[in-house]
Amino acid sequence: MANGSGSAQLRLMLSDLYRSKGQTQKADHELEQAFSNADLPAEVKVKILADYVKVLKDEMSRKNALKLSEMIIKAHPGEAKAYAVHGDLLAMANQKENARSAYLKASQMDNSIFEVWQQLVQIEAEMQQVDSLTKHAEQALNCSRTNLFSGFSAGMPNC
Repeated sequence: MANGSGSAQLRLMLSDLYRSKGQTQKADHELEQAFSNADLPAEVKVKILADYVKVLKDEMSRKNALKLSEMIIKAHPGEAKAYAVHGDLLAMANQKENARSAYLKASQMDNSIFEVWQQLVQIEAEMQQVDSLTKHAEQALNCSRTNLFSGFSAGMPNC
């Protein structure tokens, strides 16, 4: 298949078709091919992966989800949400330090995503990293306050 967004969309459709027929390996292969395509927007990939995560059944599908999140980062290294979803998957795999790093990267790229701050603070609390926790909790509160007030005037978050 040729590269491009159309090719990636076809691969997504093939993946769905294979999955509906119970052909998981073929479905995963097509999904990986679509995710490796930089022409398929990161937002689409993150949404697909978020839906995929909801139905994770076993260790193999969790590993595949983690691999897909790495593929999003490789294809879209400047996308904060790619690092956020990667952090979520690492946290689910109990890889707290790696999850923390992914959330930090996401927060550096886009400091307006409150959920990233929330996850970062939660992990730092679990890891008992008091200094970082205090600093990031304050940033999360600032983000929350800014979102609340800017939402009234501009309709967009801005931390």
